[in-house]
Amino acid sequence: SAGVELQEKLASICNKYAIQLCGPNCLGVVNMSMGFTGSFGSMLGDISNITSSDISMVSQSGGMSGIASLLSQQLGFGFRLTISSGNEAVVTVADYIKALCRDDGTNIIAVYIESITDHKNFIEAVSLALANKKTIVAMKAGASMASSRAATAHTGKLAGSDAAFEAVFREFAIIRVWSIE
Repeated sequence: SAGVELQEKLASICNKYAIQLCGPNCLGVVNMSMGFTGSFGSMLGDISNITSSDISMVSQSGGMSGIASLLSQQLGFGFRLTISSGNEAVVTVADYIKALCRDDGTNIIAVYIESITDHKNFIEAVSLALANKKTIVAMKAGASMASSRAATAHTGKLAGSDAAFEAVFREFAIIRVWSIE
């Protein structure tokens, strides 16, 4: 489709000039610890006092990152960073996990995964998290056939084998959760 071709062209330009692109098809990055909003989302518009903690979130779904960020504020702890990775034309969820492993202010990394296209990079990221004593709490979309179809429709990527994710989660001490709450 035309959208896929445009994204591939954008990724090619970014790779040629070493540009780190968030997205496309995402809400972007919000850093509550420093009051930075690199997002068009209005998820925190009704919150008068933004709270930050040592928990950061990276999500392949902008909607899920928005809901989780709002819930964290309502519950009184807030996220340090909320990152929506979208279609991941250049920077992937694994790349964001690696960056959060280097962030001294992040101790817990919440991850919402729809699909992983670069398995080696993902294994490197979760290995780095384990080595740096960063706890990963992950929710994997597509555990059922219906949710797998929904994840594919959202980003155009296959969700992958749930059993394979479960094995990786166990091997790298990733805490799996089944709901955003």
